[in-house]
Amino acid sequence: MKQIFIGIKGYAVCLDKHSGTEIWRTKLKSMATITTIAHDEKSVFAYANGHLFCLEASSGKIKWENNLPGLGHSYCVISSSNNHQQTIVSASNIDSTNASSAN
Repeated sequence: MKQIFIGIKGYAVCLDKHSGTEIWRTKLKSMATITTIAHDEKSVFAYANGHLFCLEASSGKIKWENNLPGLGHSYCVISSSNNHQQTIVSASNIDSTNASSAN
């Protein structure tokens, strides 16, 4: 795979692994501070602001969205298995005001 995928502030972003050039950027939900990402060969799974999205890895086009009724808006762990390999991605609570005051 020649791409890397990042989640930041309600966006899923695809970058070229070797040059860092942005390939695509997809807005998921506004006001999401942490966006959790996992992927396989054809899909990118992103969680933002209480919603889980499936995007096409090649274009960033949203294939489906699930608002996960009854689960609220919290941090999310995404696990995906592909060819007997498992990827687990989690988000931690980062408080930038405390981090800056600690320095």
